[in-house]
Amino acid sequence: ELRSHGALENVVVALLTCAEIAAIMSTADSVLSGVANALSVDVFQGLLRPGASQVETVRFGRVVSVLMTAICIVAGNFTTSADFGMLIIVQNGILLNIVPAFLLGLYLEVSTQAVTAGCFSGIVAFLLAWLVYNPLEVIF
Repeated sequence: ELRSHGALENVVVALLTCAEIAAIMSTADSVLSGVANALSVDVFQGLLRPGASQVETVRFGRVVSVLMTAICIVAGNFTTSADFGMLIIVQNGILLNIVPAFLLGLYLEVSTQAVTAGCFSGIVAFLLAWLVYNPLEVIF
């Protein structure tokens, strides 16, 4: 069937496919780097080990990146298109818990520990409420 199309169409399809894959990889790389940096600097160095050296912090960030990649590969193999609605619900629930703490940290003098504890407890409370009672269970 590819022979029925001209060479130009095949080249355009190949270029667009490469561009799409590059965009997906760039987004995934940015998310991995951002989360690993936030966890290693804010949580590991800021809360768990305030006196950690730069080498220990970078090592922790690398471990977080490898673990997140492994988790995503495994989860990606078991995720179907029907699961995306539930992923959006979880994503929005987590965002609604983080945004107030983020805004407080931007505009008020609030300690890092208080903001982090608020984010963590909000996410845990959301996930527990979602597991106990899911109002959208009929749909998803």
